[in-house]
Amino acid sequence: MKVNAEDLEKARAFLPGLFKFQDEEPFSQAVLAVNEEMLFIYNDHAPDYKEGDNLQYRVKLRFPKGSIDTIFHEKIVKQPDLKGLNRLSIMTRDEDVFYFYYFNDDKAFINNFIAALKHFHYSVETNKTNLNY
Repeated sequence: MKVNAEDLEKARAFLPGLFKFQDEEPFSQAVLAVNEEMLFIYNDHAPDYKEGDNLQYRVKLRFPKGSIDTIFHEKIVKQPDLKGLNRLSIMTRDEDVFYFYYFNDDKAFINNFIAALKHFHYSVETNKTNLNY
């Protein structure tokens, strides 16, 4: 079986994690990818369609570089039920915020991903967040 993903050849770094694609849906497995032009998210839980022996994945959400204001790399504190997770908050110029949660165990992925964001001149800020407000 072969896996094909739309725009995969353009991606320079990947980050596996959890993302909520619709407000009424639960979080699902996803992959956040970055290149010099945009951030994009794949739904990694299930392929969009199967073509013969090939599983096809499509990009579910795109953030062009010009639409992104700041990306916050946030460490989640004082949340025992979310222990082991941190998140990236993607703030757009329209003041919409999208949360991408990733596992702390994926240190190599997050380090490469943050380095790629900085290399492509995305605005990245690091802080701690408490979700009990």
